[in-house]
Amino acid sequence: MRKSIFEYREYKRFLGDFIDAQPSGGRGVRRKLAEAAGCQPAYVSHVLGGNYDFSPEQAEAIGRFLGLS
Repeated sequence: MRKSIFEYREYKRFLGDFIDAQPSGGRGVRRKLAEAAGCQPAYVSHVLGGNYDFSPEQAEAIGRFLGLS
């Protein structure tokens, strides 16, 4: 069962768990997130694994992609 976003304090951890829970270990999900955010897949990897952050516009686009209100 998928945890609610409200159980997370960090969006990066939520996105990482979301990706891991997808079929085939999340293969291709980073690319889809990048398309939704209007950035390169490598940037998504940098954000999830480092000190980078999505812009507010990118975060909103990813939220829409994930069906969050």
